[in-house]
Amino acid sequence: WATKKGSTLAYNDENGNFKPLPFTFDRSTSATRVNKEGLIEVVPNNEPRIDFLNDSKGALLLEPSRTNFMRYSNGFDNAAWDKGGSGVASAPVVTSNQGVSPDGTNNAFKIDFNLNGSTSTVDRSRLTQFFTGTISTNYTFTYWIKAFSVSDVGKVLNFAVDNVNNFGNITVTENWQKIVFTGQSIGTIINNHIQLRGGYGTSDSVSILLYGYQAEEGSYATSYIPTQGAAVTRVAEDCNGAGNDQVFNSTEGVLFVEMSALANDSTTRRINLRNSSGSNQVRIEFGSSSNLISGVLFNGANQAVINNTSNNILNSNKIAFKYKENDFALWINGVKVGTDISGTTIGAGILDRIDLSLSSTETYSNIKQIQYFNTALTDQQLISLTKI
Repeated sequence: WATKKGSTLAYNDENGNFKPLPFTFDRSTSATRVNKEGLIEVVPNNEPRIDFLNDSKGALLLEPSRTNFMRYSNGFDNAAWDKGGSGVASAPVVTSNQGVSPDGTNNAFKIDFNLNGSTSTVDRSRLTQFFTGTISTNYTFTYWIKAFSVSDVGKVLNFAVDNVNNFGNITVTENWQKIVFTGQSIGTIINNHIQLRGGYGTSDSVSILLYGYQAEEGSYATSYIPTQGAAVTRVAEDCNGAGNDQVFNSTEGVLFVEMSALANDSTTRRINLRNSSGSNQVRIEFGSSSNLISGVLFNGANQAVINNTSNNILNSNKIAFKYKENDFALWINGVKVGTDISGTTIGAGILDRIDLSLSSTETYSNIKQIQYFNTALTDQQLISLTKI
C-alpha cells in the first residue's frame, strides 16, 4: 500500500512496471494507528491508516464508527476521574508524566494504590470514571498498564465495571499490557474502576503506569480514540473505486486478498469486484456465520457460491477466488477448499471497480494485499499465490 490524503494507492510492480490503481478514501475525523516503530500515533482526517500492530509489513486498517465515552482518556489527574478509598484503604495518588507511554512520549500516569495493610474485600483504593450507557448493550473497555518499578512486578490489581457485571484481576508486568474486556450493560450508569482491593490476591500497595482508557459501544476493541474533556467519535472509513473496465476481465480471472477480520461476529465483510450498480459481482467475503469464507459470482443470479469454515478469520488468510464459465474454485492458504463446475460468468466489459465499503457489507478488517489477475490461473499458480 501507498497512501496519501483522500486516496489509497494499490499498484502492480511486476517486472518493474508500475500500474497505479487508486482507491478513493474517506474518513472525516482523525484516527490512530500503530506505526513501524510500534508506537500509537494520530493520523489526520481522510488519510488511510497502514497499521503495523503485530505485522512488520503493515496492513490497511478499516474500522467502523466508534465513540470513546471516557471524557479524559489520558487525563487521570482530572476531576472526571474519581480518586476514592473505602475502609482503611487510601485514595490513589495520581502523578502525571512519569513514564514513556505506548505513544512514545513521557505522558504515562503513575497511580499509587494503598490498602494500608488491609485484606478485607470491602477495602478498596479505587480510580473511577463513569458514563451514561444503554441497557442491554455491549461495551468494550481498553487501557494500557505496566508496573512502575521492579518491586511492583507480579502484584495484582482488580478491574470492575458496575452495571456491566464484568470484573477480574490483572497481574502487573514489567512491559506494557493492553487490557481488553467486554460486557453487556444491565444499567445506564457505567462505572469503570481500576482498583486495589483487599482479599483479591493483592498486596498492601502497588504503583503502576497507566495510559489511554477507552470505553466504546461494541463487542470488540478498535483503535485508540484520544479524548480531552468530552467523548470523541472516530467515524467509519470508506475505501472504494480502484480500477476501470480496461483493467478487469469480466469473463474470467482471479480475485485474491490477504486479510483478517476485526472480529468473528458473523458480520458480512466483502472485497467486491463489481459494476457501478452492483448488478454484477465477483467477490470474496467473510459471511454471516462463524469463520465463513466465501467466493461468489453474481450476474443477476448466483452462478457460484463456494463456502468454507475451516479457517480462523481473525488470522491473516490468503484467499483466491477463480472464476471462468463452468470452472469456479476457492483457494485458502494453499488449499483448494471448494469448486463449482456449472455456471456462467459476466459479459465482457462489465466489471469496472473494486470496492471495500458498501453500506451493510463494510470490509472492517486488516487488509495486507489485494491482487487481481485477468485470466484464470492454474492450480499450481493458485497454490503458489495462496500458500502461507
